[in-house]
This record gives sequence, structure tokens and C-alpha cells, in this order.
Amino acid sequence: SISFDDTYVGSNAVNPLQFTDGASSSDYVMYLYWQGEYTQKETEGRWFPELQVFDWEGNFVSGFKMDRCVVAIEYDELHSQLFGLTDDENVVVYDMSKYLPK
Repeated sequence: SISFDDTYVGSNAVNPLQFTDGASSSDYVMYLYWQGEYTQKETEGRWFPELQVFDWEGNFVSGFKMDRCVVAIEYDELHSQLFGLTDDENVVVYDMSKYLPK
């Protein structure tokens, strides 16, 4: 994602505009963000968030559309891995080394 120019479903949206769980490292702060056109595209009746990454100055670094309904995250800075807990209680691991600037 490049901007915050999202479209909103309306006040009765299933997932209102929100940042939910977050994780951090010495360089980044990461949040799960629910809303926008990408969230509205359902897969098997489930909505997926976007991981938004900021530096400690508050500058937007990058955004990643999640491929699963991740509801909680933790980041392992040593191995550049993002751990996510899905809504059906599975743990997923994402290798972030190729996505985040060093």
C-alpha cells in the first residue's frame, strides 16, 4: 500500500477503520490495519488485514497485504521473521528479510 486513500464500506462495516495488534524492532513499528478496498475482498468469508510498517520517526516504510486472517503478530528481529496468529489459531511465519530495508 502506498497511501491511506482507502474506500470505506460505511458505518455498519464488519471491520471498522482500525489499527490492531502491533510489533516492533529497533528500526520499525508494525501494525495490523483493517479497512480499505483490500480488506473488502473476502476469501472464504474472511477478511484479511494489511501489515503497515513505520520507522520510529513515524514515516511510512511499507505495507503488505496479508494472505491470511492474521489477528496477532510478533517480530523476531534477529531472524527477520514475522510470526502471526490466525483467527483459527494457527501460527504462520513470514520471512521479512527481502521486504524490509536493512
